[in-house]
Amino acid sequence: MSHTFCGSPEYLSPEMLLRGDGHDRRLDIYCLGVLLYEMLTGLPPFYDEKHEVMYDKILNEDVVFDQQTLTYRVKDLLSKMLEKDPTMRP
Repeated sequence: MSHTFCGSPEYLSPEMLLRGDGHDRRLDIYCLGVLLYEMLTGLPPFYDEKHEVMYDKILNEDVVFDQQTLTYRVKDLLSKMLEKDPTMRP
């Protein structure tokens, strides 16, 4: 378990923002999901110019797939990797 708070704002996971119980390797799965989403769509999944708004999206909004080019399998994988509850991530 780690309790550090560092990283690019776009890549912070919900458990990092909550800072309560710490985080483990499942944080890496979330960050990889953010990276894959950005590589496929051009922007991170919860991006906003205002960090406070982006943090709120990370904590409270579901990931949105506007891209018609993403297959069902890609959307399914990203949804699982970007799960807000770390215990539910693969």
